[in-house]
Amino acid sequence: MAAGLDALRRRFCDDQHSEGYVKIGPVKYAAFHAIGDEDALIRSQRDASGLVQTLLDQIDAKFKDQSA
Repeated sequence: MAAGLDALRRRFCDDQHSEGYVKIGPVKYAAFHAIGDEDALIRSQRDASGLVQTLLDQIDAKFKDQSA
């Protein structure tokens, strides 16, 4: 499970090298939905990145609560 969560984090979330919305996950998500307008495309990429980041934050918080 940890490997899967790490893969999501690497492909969708901000890190020291780049913002999450420019990574492969959000880019492919937006391309799959065939969003034509560049502003809408970037907005969709940011939404996808934000959703995954929020999900991972909630999962991390849940595991911390269980281990405490």
